Amino acid sequence: MGSGASDSRRARGGFLLLDKPSGPTSHDMVRALRRLLAERRVGHCGTLDPLATGLLVLVVGQSTRLAPYATACAKRYRCTVELGLRTDSDDVDGAVIGRTDPGGVTDAALATALESLRRSVMQVPPRISALRVAGERSHRLARSGRPVELAPRPVEIRQLTALHRDGARVEIEALVSAGTYLRALARDLGELLGCGAAVSALRRIAVGDLSVVDAVPLEVLAAGDAWAHVRAPELLFAADRRLRLDRSAARELWRGATTASVADSPAGSPPWFAYTADDVVGVVAPAGAAGGIRLLRGFPARSET
Repeated sequence: MGSGASDSRRARGGFLLLDKPSGPTSHDMVRALRRLLAERRVGHCGTLDPLATGLLVLVVGQSTRLAPYATACAKRYRCTVELGLRTDSDDVDGAVIGRTDPGGVTDAALATALESLRRSVMQVPPRISALRVAGERSHRLARSGRPVELAPRPVEIRQLTALHRDGARVEIEALVSAGTYLRALARDLGELLGCGAAVSALRRIAVGDLSVVDAVPLEVLAAGDAWAHVRAPELLFAADRRLRLDRSAARELWRGATTASVADSPAGSPPWFAYTADDVVGVVAPAGAAGGIRLLRGFPARSET
């Protein structure tokens, strides 16, 4: 990357696709990237459990403001579920609270249970999670022995397929909405089968149109120029969620947060990413019935940075 392009990327930031190893937390990866990029502003677009591997989308610099809008994408996982095991965290890293022989679970019963979960719309998150309950993290309450009551919340399970079974171990591929816990999905599968279940391996393979095939491990970033792997912020959104504006429409948004100067809206669902030929505007959404748009989260105009 030339010095001009590098300076521009550093000014605007962007995003990076990391292939996370099992063991570290997502925030461990954020801290590592802060050191490698010498940039304090680094965040992620959806956490991965320490056990999990795979695609972690990291946003850098001014592009950290895009994270809440990028997390709405559907996510695809490969997950190994251990039938007959119950733990307090719903994965094998947790304390074992029960074991049951799953030998009586037939392939037909497994298929029926998976079909039932595909129709699920409400999910109770795991007690061992980062969700807050009365201002405290759920995992801290649970591990201190205090009661934890997490309300069910709507999720969409678009695909749930058993790829392979080897006795008590079942490999599953799932396409789910943002906010879906695969550990809770395994727990609920085990309860439907009457034997319990917990996740023993988990890999995120896609977030929206972004694939783990294009991700790089941390050691590759550490061995060279990590900034060379930072992508332009507009590529964080699928092509049908990008809106190219002329400079006058962008100026209206920067000055007044709305504009009617939009000829054609993107085909994809809002919010959309708006940009010009040489600048980033921000995240926008429809405003009224006249075809205008409003600025939800803006970047300062380049002349102001």
